[in-house]
This record gives sequence, C-alpha cells and structure tokens, in this order.
Amino acid sequence: MGDKVVDLQKAGAAYLASQGEGHADEESEALLGHDFTSFVQRGEEAVKAARQVLKFAKDEPGALHGGRGQKLAFRLSLAKLRAPVTESSKFKIMCIGANFADHFVGLSRNSPASMGKERKVLTLEEARAQALSTPQWGFYKMGSSVSNPGDDVQYPSRTRLLDYEGEVALIVGRRGKDIRRSDLLDHVFGYTLFDDFSLRDNMDKGVLNFARVKNFEGSGALGPIVTLKDEAPDPQDIDFSTSVNGEVRQRGNTKDMIRGFGEWVEFLSQDVELNPGDVIASGTCAGTAADSSKRDRDGNFLPGRFLKPGDVVEVSSKRLGGTLRNRIVAKMV
Repeated sequence: MGDKVVDLQKAGAAYLASQGEGHADEESEALLGHDFTSFVQRGEEAVKAARQVLKFAKDEPGALHGGRGQKLAFRLSLAKLRAPVTESSKFKIMCIGANFADHFVGLSRNSPASMGKERKVLTLEEARAQALSTPQWGFYKMGSSVSNPGDDVQYPSRTRLLDYEGEVALIVGRRGKDIRRSDLLDHVFGYTLFDDFSLRDNMDKGVLNFARVKNFEGSGALGPIVTLKDEAPDPQDIDFSTSVNGEVRQRGNTKDMIRGFGEWVEFLSQDVELNPGDVIASGTCAGTAADSSKRDRDGNFLPGRFLKPGDVVEVSSKRLGGTLRNRIVAKMV
C-alpha cells in the first residue's frame, strides 16, 4: 500500500471488528489464511477480502490498530520482505530449460565445438525450430534452496563459475492435474521474479548429477512482489531484466518464450498434481555469463563475467514492479 506494508491478517481483524464481528481474529484467519500458501489456497475470495482490507487501511488509517494498540502498518523501507514461500517441503519449483532462442543461440555460439570453423552458429529461427523439435526438458529446484529478497547468497565451494539467470515465475493458484493449456489462467495465482543461480563448471559435459549444479543453499531467489493475474492479464507479455553491479546484462520478455506457460503447465501436470504455491520459472534469455563469456584456447571459460563474492545481482520488471536483489558473499569455512 504505497510506501507501507500492512500486516494483512491483523488488519483484516481490525476491519472485521469495525464491522461488528465479535471473533475478528479467528474470522480473519479463516478468510485470509495464516501464511502465503493458505492465502493462495483460499483463491478469489481471499483476494477480494484482502482488497477490502487494504481499502479500509487506506481510507481509515486512524482505525488501523490492533485490539491492544499494536502497529499494523510499517514503512516498506524498514520491512524485511520474504520469498512467497512458507513450508519449503510442500511446494515445487519447476525450472524450464532452453526456452529462449537468443539464450540458446548464445550457448551454441559459445560452446567449445563452435570455436572451430566447421560448425555453423544457429540463427534465432533455427534455434527455435530445433528446440520445438526436441523433447521438453528442465529440472526441479528444492524448496530449501530458496533465497529471500535481500538475502546474501554464499558462493559455493565446488565452483569457479557461478552464473545468474533472471526469469519470470508463475505461481500456481489452484490445484490440478492433467491441465489443458487452454485452462492455464484458471490455475494461475500471479507472477513474481526469480533468479536461477547456476554452476557452469560441468555445463559442456551435460552432467546434471542429481541437479547439483542447480541446487545449493540459496540457489533460487524469489520475490519480492507477487503481481496477481488480473494485474498482469497476459502471461506472455511480462518484461524482465538482470543487472550485475548496476550493469544491465539481460533484457527479456515472456513473449519470446519458445514454449509459453500454457504448454508448460499442460506438460508438467501430466500425471502430477500441481498445488497452490508451486512455481514454474520461465527460463532465461541471452546475457548470462555462460552465453556471453569468452573462452581460452583450450575451450575453458574465462571467469570475467561470472559472479564473484561482493557482486550484487538485481532482477527487475516494470510490469511486475520491484527488484529482486541479492549479494554474493564468500562461504564461511
């Protein structure tokens, strides 16, 4: 609400008390839930109620206090925002691979095989056609890998090539299995920003190895703002950008996804139930260290564009609002 953050559940109790509700605290929790996941599970009714509560908070700020006079609104600059996740064991982060043609082209151009003259570098059209002719693929990130907005991310000891990947994340709003792509929006709650931190040391070998290159402490930053689906009505028109230490490295838009969110929801929900709060990440566009770095004569990456301790990574979107910011720090040993 402007430059303030409202404690929604307590503000909901204050609103209900102003309406004469005798059990305002219990009714507020029943209506709005007690955390992000339970709020999402309550669907459109919870969103409608939340908007009424925020209007009450804006129109009648003098009435916005708890039963014991506790403060229910706080300055945004003083608040610690957290990722839209509560119990990490109860949600999935599904990350899409090779879903932007320009990123695919950059990886192709930057592979050791392309250093010789015998290999033709793909065009955007060829990259898109090649991706569409091959099976869909991606990987899961563990919920325990999630970083909050503003968190420091420790540089893993098992890498010398830590990369960033700015993305848009779709948040599932309604439980479903075997979902048709035409029914996508019936199962969407909203969207937020995502940074898929990745280890590139084994990239050329095609070694996922239990997806260890994608899962380490803090490897999936998420947040800071969830934009509801009616506030961004077209999931295939959401801009995003990534900067490192203020230098813009990536500029993308979900309209350039090779396969759109609808196709991925259909694919990922085959015989698997998607639950409220689950996350589907869009994949990333060109500008990562892996698709833009130079290599030495032996084909090894030069580390200049890869992340190092002290670097600050920011993923932003005008459509979604806010900036997801994380700093890389040396691992404590």
